[in-house]
Amino acid sequence: MSLTAEKKEKKILLVEDDPSTRMIIKEILRKDGYIDMLEASSGEDALSKIKEFRFDLIVCDWHMPGLSGLQLHEKLQTNTELNKAPLLMVTGESVKENIVKAIKAGVAGYVLKPLSPKSLTDNVNAIIFPNAGK
Repeated sequence: MSLTAEKKEKKILLVEDDPSTRMIIKEILRKDGYIDMLEASSGEDALSKIKEFRFDLIVCDWHMPGLSGLQLHEKLQTNTELNKAPLLMVTGESVKENIVKAIKAGVAGYVLKPLSPKSLTDNVNAIIFPNAGK
């Protein structure tokens, strides 16, 4: 099976409180070949979808009302009943200490806003297909 065909079979959850940013991320990923995406507008909304579906990747903003992206990641790591999908943090949070905190917490990747389509797709592909370029 080709990588393009495999991308169509992967399920991604987009967690972003800003609808415009969510739409941009979705369009970038769609152009790269990903078609099975669900959206959540908050960490709480994401949790309910994670309980219902199995995801190959969660693309998540850091700063959201209620449950932040990092708090969502921590819940996924500590709750054995939840899907352990890797989480790619997409955020404007560029404070070095916070980036280190997220990486130490085990996020799979970190992409800064404003988004570069190439940076986003490179990170998504590296997480979902870690051996594709080897």
